[in-house]
Amino acid sequence: MNTEERLAELEKEIASIRESLAKDDTIYVPDCIEFYGCCGTLGLKFDGNGLLIWSFVDNRFKVGYYIVYSKIPKLKLTPCEREDLKVGDFAFRTDCKKPDFDCKSQYCLIVNETEYKYIVNDKDVCANENHWENWYKVEVA
Repeated sequence: MNTEERLAELEKEIASIRESLAKDDTIYVPDCIEFYGCCGTLGLKFDGNGLLIWSFVDNRFKVGYYIVYSKIPKLKLTPCEREDLKVGDFAFRTDCKKPDFDCKSQYCLIVNETEYKYIVNDKDVCANENHWENWYKVEVA
């Protein structure tokens, strides 16, 4: 292999590396799903100023209309198993192979080993223990 051929080969390798670095496989929480920091924890916004939060002080979930909170600008969704999620974690759950991450009712707050709370119609808080195929933990990016 001569120098020109080797140089061309190296340029192809560099282009391939740049392309793979440019790909970001991170799944981000869409802008239409709003999480806020409140009372030292994360809260899912719904129904105007409503927040679904986990209170570590009271060791239970709370729903409230909080005035002082700050929007968390960039959150990611990390694939995980249900067993990996702890009390107070927020998660996205689905059975779909191509999930709709814009669907607020698929986001939930883990309240114990089996139960989670979620928002329906951007207004009502519901509880469930159903099994879902795919789970994604909501984390700060």
